[in-house]
Amino acid sequence: MIRPTSVQKWSRCPTLWYLTDIEGWRQPDSAWSPERDIGTAIHAAIAFYWRNDHDIVGAGVEMERVLRSKWVEGSAFEIEAHIPIVHKTLLAVWKWIEANMSHVRVVMVEQSLGSDGHTTPDLVTEEDADLVVTDWKTSLNLPAEKMVYRLEGAERDHQFWHYIMAVSDHLERPVKRFRKVVIGCTPKPIVKATEFTVEKAAFLSWFDQTIEKWFQMEWMKMNPLRVYRREEGCKPFGEKWPCPMFEACWTCHGDREKMANFYVKEDQV
Repeated sequence: MIRPTSVQKWSRCPTLWYLTDIEGWRQPDSAWSPERDIGTAIHAAIAFYWRNDHDIVGAGVEMERVLRSKWVEGSAFEIEAHIPIVHKTLLAVWKWIEANMSHVRVVMVEQSLGSDGHTTPDLVTEEDADLVVTDWKTSLNLPAEKMVYRLEGAERDHQFWHYIMAVSDHLERPVKRFRKVVIGCTPKPIVKATEFTVEKAAFLSWFDQTIEKWFQMEWMKMNPLRVYRREEGCKPFGEKWPCPMFEACWTCHGDREKMANFYVKEDQV
């Protein structure tokens, strides 16, 4: 099996996947912005909350520890301005959990699954005898009117179905429901969720498609000349958020020597 994040990259654009996951190119630290690390810190706080009997105070401390450990000092972003925003966001998360998940029984929290250990669902619970997987998605900036777009299409997300498969295999019980919880930090904290029921026919259809994707990815890995660019993946989220390999394709045109002026390259395991 191939890690779900790699499959999602490949589905967006095989060139994005090949340059980042196979060759190891990435943007330098100078291109860093806090969105991803704030999401990581919020995830760490939520995991702490579930592992430690709803310890809100400890979860806040864990959030700060993780965020400070990842923050790029000397960047244009001030950490002290962001920490209160994240604390305020967590308060909204705790209120949402109390209102919507106070009855659940925790089964697993961020437990690595699969032979490679790269499949890590955020939370698995038992709810009314159903096995439920929950995934938290955080955005630093999410206006309320944009929330509907973040909630739409959860049942078509490859990563979510991969989690369903991995959890069902590990626990030897079928996952019955999947929940996506979307968290926005600014302009004001917002937390909303959507769920879908896991139907057998839908899972089998996804699995058949995934087997073919895995085959094509392995084939491209062995035959780099077959890797192609999917242009519709360059700016699917708008002009402000281009593909991280945009310069590689449209400024350097795939020239690895020129790419070294824009990116750093790390050895892949």
